[in-house]
Amino acid sequence: MKLLRLVLLFSIPAVAQLDVKPSPAAVAESLWQQFEAVAWGSAYLDWQRGHASLACRQFPQGGHPMLPDELWSYRCEFSPQPLAAEWLFYALTLNDPITPRLETFQARVGGVPASGLEELRQDLIRRLSSRYGASQDVDPRRTLLHESGSLFWRNAQHWRSGELEIYLYLVEVRGVVSHLELKARRRPLLDARDEFEKLQDLDLTQAAEYGTPLDSELAKQLGAAFPKLPALLEASQPDPDQNALRLTLMELLQAGKTAPPERRSILLLAADRVAGRLDAPRQSPQWEQQRTQLAAYGLHFEWDELGGGWTYDHDLLWRVWQDYPGTAWGEQAFLVLESHGWDTRVGCQAGSDQFRQVIQNGERFLQQHPRGRHRPEILLNVAQAYETWWSLSRANGHDDYVEPANYQAGAEPARQKAIQLYQQLFQTAPGSPQAAHARQQLPRLKLGIDTLQRRFFCIYD
Repeated sequence: MKLLRLVLLFSIPAVAQLDVKPSPAAVAESLWQQFEAVAWGSAYLDWQRGHASLACRQFPQGGHPMLPDELWSYRCEFSPQPLAAEWLFYALTLNDPITPRLETFQARVGGVPASGLEELRQDLIRRLSSRYGASQDVDPRRTLLHESGSLFWRNAQHWRSGELEIYLYLVEVRGVVSHLELKARRRPLLDARDEFEKLQDLDLTQAAEYGTPLDSELAKQLGAAFPKLPALLEASQPDPDQNALRLTLMELLQAGKTAPPERRSILLLAADRVAGRLDAPRQSPQWEQQRTQLAAYGLHFEWDELGGGWTYDHDLLWRVWQDYPGTAWGEQAFLVLESHGWDTRVGCQAGSDQFRQVIQNGERFLQQHPRGRHRPEILLNVAQAYETWWSLSRANGHDDYVEPANYQAGAEPARQKAIQLYQQLFQTAPGSPQAAHARQQLPRLKLGIDTLQRRFFCIYD
């Protein structure tokens, strides 16, 4: 009945013909009724049957969202003017049967003068504060919010009480307040967001970056002999001293020439990590001389037009894997090559479909090293590679880089394989961050709803 009253309030033709607009108080009352009527946690199919008149769609609908609350499974909307509302459903748990549930309600009021929007905002603040306690002022220009479009929020208020988090704010476009929005989420989605942020901080998929456990181990093992090395490998040093990099690189390369095989692998791997941080102007006689000198050691650099800098081809990384595959450092080299998608050249020179090499090499490695130290990381890589394959087959017309027909063959077996490998992570490394990542991906994969996985699909544009 509340939904019917809202339809009548904003959709009666006679009202539109007379150009009689509902007052801010009437809009506030209607929005409040919708908010109070939200059946939090409802299963999508049950809820949708009770709201058959609403337009609902399954994800995806274009774009490349990444945060968990943008990766909804189903979205239903009601869009009369001036009030529009949306109900978003998410698959967040592996409880059988896997069920998308109502976790987000958001409403938007537009087509109202700024004075009316402010009156509406104050009305809703009173109602929300009466229900959930005093609000907190939020200024996204001073405090970083992981909220899409939050830099355009003005006069934002925030409530977090019990099972809900609520934002109420005005949106400013080109210096003019255009509309008001209310966004409310339930705790399961908030917990999924928090878990997502923790996993991002761990950089599970970024073994090719700096400041990783590999860099920490290299610094620990070699810091005494090469005192500048630890600082040069830190992620907190975005612009390391280039002179120190070059000197340390040459020291490592010289030491590697005479070191015994068991030590040469770690020296070459450390040299590879240092070389990857070298930078120089495009035209520099000094750099040309240094490149010639480094080429004598088998190191090559290419100019990256998009990146605007020189990129190292990681020749030493390949050498460590090829010459010392049975060592701990050879296994580390394998893991980094997997993270690179087995293409360390500029511009996707090995092709866009990196997932194929990750699968081929990763599965062989897992068979040959059933108790490998880095098995959870490699399981995650291979699972994401299969997931990439399946997701590419689901791409729609909004993706300019993917032709889904090219990935249909084998796509469904790839989805099943990704599910199998993610489940292996639960069995073999249940408390690992890799298993936590798998837990976030599996519900949507099992439902066959696109995850937009693109980790091992290379784009250079």
